[in-house]
Amino acid sequence: MLIHGVEPAAAAGEASAAVLARRLRLVCWVVLAVMPLYALADSTWVGPAAGALITNELLQAAFLAAVLALSYRAPALCAPHRLALAVVAMLCLMAAVSGVIAGDALMPPLLLCGLALGAAIVFPWGVRAQLWTVAMAAVAVGAHVLWLPAPPSALPPSVVLGAVTGLAVSALIAWEMERSRAALARRDRELHEQLRRQDAWIEAVPVTLHRTVLYGDQAGRMWLSGNVERLTGFPAVRFAEPDGVAFWAQRVHPDDRGVFTAASADLAREHSARNEYRWQHADGLYRWLLSEAVLLIDDQGRPGEVIGSLLDLTERKQAEEELRESEHRHRLVTQVTNDAIWDWDLRSDAVFWNEAVQFLFGYAADQVGPDCTWWMDRVHPDDRPRIADGIEAVIRAGRDWRAGYRFLCRDGSYALVEDRARVVRDDLGRAVRIIGAMTDVTMRRQAEDKLRRSEVLFRSLIEKGSDLFGVINPDGTMRYVSPSHQHVLGYHPDELVGRAAVDFVHPDDLASMVARLGGVVGDAPIEFRFQHADGTWRTVESRIDDWSADPDIGGVVTNSRDVTDRKRAEVELQRAKDAAEAASRVKSEFVANMSHEIRTPMNAILGMTELALDTELSGEQREHLETVRAAGNWLLTLINDLLDFSKLEAGKVVLDLSEFRLAAMLQETLRMLAPRAREKGLALTCSIDPAVPDVVVGDPGRLRQVLVNLIGNAIKFAERGGVALNVGCPPPRNDGEVDLQVRVRDTGIGIAADQHAAIFDPFEQADSSASRKYGGTGLGLAIAKQLVGLMGGTIGVESEVGHGSTFSFNARLWRAGRGAQRTQGAALVTATPSSLAGRVLRVLLVEDNPVNQHLAMRLLQKHGHDVSVAGNGREALRTLAREVFDVVFMDVQMPEMDGLEATAAVRTLEAEGGMVQPHVPIIAMTAHALAGDRERCLAAGMDDYVSKPIRAEHLLAAMERVLAAGDGDVVMSGVA
Repeated sequence: MLIHGVEPAAAAGEASAAVLARRLRLVCWVVLAVMPLYALADSTWVGPAAGALITNELLQAAFLAAVLALSYRAPALCAPHRLALAVVAMLCLMAAVSGVIAGDALMPPLLLCGLALGAAIVFPWGVRAQLWTVAMAAVAVGAHVLWLPAPPSALPPSVVLGAVTGLAVSALIAWEMERSRAALARRDRELHEQLRRQDAWIEAVPVTLHRTVLYGDQAGRMWLSGNVERLTGFPAVRFAEPDGVAFWAQRVHPDDRGVFTAASADLAREHSARNEYRWQHADGLYRWLLSEAVLLIDDQGRPGEVIGSLLDLTERKQAEEELRESEHRHRLVTQVTNDAIWDWDLRSDAVFWNEAVQFLFGYAADQVGPDCTWWMDRVHPDDRPRIADGIEAVIRAGRDWRAGYRFLCRDGSYALVEDRARVVRDDLGRAVRIIGAMTDVTMRRQAEDKLRRSEVLFRSLIEKGSDLFGVINPDGTMRYVSPSHQHVLGYHPDELVGRAAVDFVHPDDLASMVARLGGVVGDAPIEFRFQHADGTWRTVESRIDDWSADPDIGGVVTNSRDVTDRKRAEVELQRAKDAAEAASRVKSEFVANMSHEIRTPMNAILGMTELALDTELSGEQREHLETVRAAGNWLLTLINDLLDFSKLEAGKVVLDLSEFRLAAMLQETLRMLAPRAREKGLALTCSIDPAVPDVVVGDPGRLRQVLVNLIGNAIKFAERGGVALNVGCPPPRNDGEVDLQVRVRDTGIGIAADQHAAIFDPFEQADSSASRKYGGTGLGLAIAKQLVGLMGGTIGVESEVGHGSTFSFNARLWRAGRGAQRTQGAALVTATPSSLAGRVLRVLLVEDNPVNQHLAMRLLQKHGHDVSVAGNGREALRTLAREVFDVVFMDVQMPEMDGLEATAAVRTLEAEGGMVQPHVPIIAMTAHALAGDRERCLAAGMDDYVSKPIRAEHLLAAMERVLAAGDGDVVMSGVA
């Protein structure tokens, strides 16, 4: 029941108004009907005065007619009608009073009727109204009798008729009112029963009814059916408050308020609306509501109220969402699966295929047929009868079907497929659909076939190979041994199966074998001796894997092989290696000794040749000596290259990393090569990029050797122009690594393109004629290539015959420390006057070989220096303890005390103050030319190094370097 929606009291009031209208009309009609009788009776009784009475009666009849007209026009009495009725009653009362005063006989009945009507209005129920009517009629008659001047016997007949009429009207009104009361009571009972049934129906259905008032003093209120609390969680009276509509709108979901507003617009435009939105329940959750409403228009055309219904759609929405999610998952499954999903509707013969049928079998969407015939036509003809019979059988009686067959692809090939399907039946058990999935198993079948073949091959390898395979149980007994045990170890597999594996292991190897089987040792192969069937011991190398956790294996798997012959070969190989290393050591010692022995006479030959060339000679004698000197120099170069190459080939060359000043090393190298360039009139230039660090870590000796080789070759093969050295590097990396990039460019004869790679091979030159003209062993570039490789770089050449060559290489160095920077521009190497010119130096020559003594003395004396000689290191110490010398040339290899020991002793004495001078410059002079000789000399405390054979320019250059502390014949000039 709508709260305040159906109002029984209001309905009863409307019914009472109708009853009153009927009563008024009935009274007026009765009075109008009896008025002629009153007039007739009074006219007979009164006589001549009847005209005035008739006039009065007509006037009263007019009043009654007006009341009737008003009553018929508004049958349901409202306040104005009741006011009109009261006015009529007052007029009737006034007319009656005036009639009594005037002696009008018709007034009492009218007064009686008016009183009866008033009683009926005030007391609407029957018995009391009748009693009041009788009482008022009696009062009216008494008043009439009292006020009339004539005696009662002289009363006109209308008085009696009026009394009778009043009583009759009173009885009639009482009967009518009782009948109306009973009808109202009956209707009220029926209405209440109808409302009770309606409430029950409304409570039983899920729909909530509502009524919303739009204007008037009830505007903004909502009346809803009692089940609204089940829908919203709020009682119905909450919405009947003045803010009911606002409260409802406030709880609409923010995202749906536009829909809610649009529904209001639809109501105003079309007088009906239907929409769905979310509304916040009292528990805080949102529920979906379906709202249907109709706008009612009043008599003036104004929107009066909205009548509608509300239905909770939450469960349906959730079900729809779950259905959508389920359909989405199903769609995703059909899209991402590798199976071709098909759905065959047996009633329409329509078949649905997912997208997998396209990429599995190559058919485009428009090439897939809509019915079963398309699928069956592509089944291999040999498989088609079997498949058709299987499908027919499962449709007849069955649920699941599974089969494998060949299916035709778009490219004409056949794919092996496995098809699985399930039959869907209706309530009567009839098959209505078949849903299936086709899996392309072509690759799997091929893999299975390949696996079978691989298994056959693997079994063949195990059974026919020489490797020994076995499985050992957890208790140590052998469960399986491969057939190869028979021809390798002499045992038939049956002789080993069931036996303990350790029974065949050598006692000395038993502990390690047991440990490995127990999982103590790692995964590396284990070697042990296994007893052959003939009683001998064979060395076996075995890999052991623990598969105890695998239920199919449940033991230890061994893979072994007989390595007896290999071990024997290894022993022999080790013996040969030891012998080779011993021979190599002997060779190295021989090379070192031969180097010393060869260089000693070479020193005398070349030195004496130089001295002889400085004397007065005939042309023929000079030519012969020049030939001897050239041959000696060539032989010395050959010896140096062979020594270096043999060391590199033997892998005995190791970089000796140390910190050095790169610019100083380059300056020293160029100073050493400058005389050769001056002899040929060549310009020797050098440029160093400012990005190159000054202090670096590397092997300066090996870097110098590569530079000397490349620059020396450039000087040798250039007849005019010059040689340019360019040194640069990219910015050093964060780890301090420096990628030194060096280029040596000359203006020589050039190299043919097809010889660019060959010139770096041992004993190779670009042109044999060049070898005859310029000399050389062909080892220089090979040695340079290997040295550059040791320094982490590469070497290459760019050259064209007749247009010179450019050799470039890179070497990996390391920056010694941050902040070590240098400003260096282009450097021009030019000859300057020697700092020794005009100076006479005191020189101590420490040399045990008489020939070398004589040669060195002559060379130094020839340049004006004072030379003293000591035969060994000990003698030199005694001499230095009492005399002062400008420089000491110290041989390295001498009897009693060699040069390294003597130098160390000198430096110690200097530190202790046991020498007559604070520091004496010592220059090593040795025939050793192996790797590291120079570094060992410098490490012993020597200041410089010259190798034998001794040459005057080398001696003088070394003296100038140690005395000038680096300021010599190289002048660095240019712009930073």
